[in-house]
Amino acid sequence: MGIPKIIETERLVLRAIKERDTEELYRIWSNHDVAEFMNIQAMNSLENARSMILILEALSEKEAGYRWTILDKADNRIIGTCGFNYFDEENMRTEIGYELDKEYWGKGLMKEALIWIIQMAFDEWKYNRIEAKVIPDNRNSIRLLEKLGFQLEGVMRPHEYTREVFHDVAMYSKLKEESGNMIL
Repeated sequence: MGIPKIIETERLVLRAIKERDTEELYRIWSNHDVAEFMNIQAMNSLENARSMILILEALSEKEAGYRWTILDKADNRIIGTCGFNYFDEENMRTEIGYELDKEYWGKGLMKEALIWIIQMAFDEWKYNRIEAKVIPDNRNSIRLLEKLGFQLEGVMRPHEYTREVFHDVAMYSKLKEESGNMIL
């Protein structure tokens, strides 16, 4: 498949997620504002973060999915992650996932990271479809997806069970033929 271990953008470095990222990612994943719309609870221990990273590394090793740690070039600080939750080679589709340290919200950084990986999925890997699932109340993520040209396909009623509650999940997608319609 040819997954790059490092991607550099104007303001960011995306590099393969590693166990050594545990403390910094725990800081992000334990923030209730960040975790509110993730399909996990806010983490309450370094061991939870380490376990999540090991799961993501295992997906990468099997080429079943892939996750990059995002670093801010200005200070080399870890500010989040992004990547592909799974690869469906047979149907030429994948799903993106991402989260960002609250301190960096609203600066266009996640958009900058996702543009690169979306284009790679379409241009290099020849995928036809990229999906994104989002809880309908997550207006920031929905705005980001819309700026990237994703379209709402529908809402899956009580679809995910997190924090002892069922949540609706909105399905967004972007097709290869739409890959040029991202607001820069």
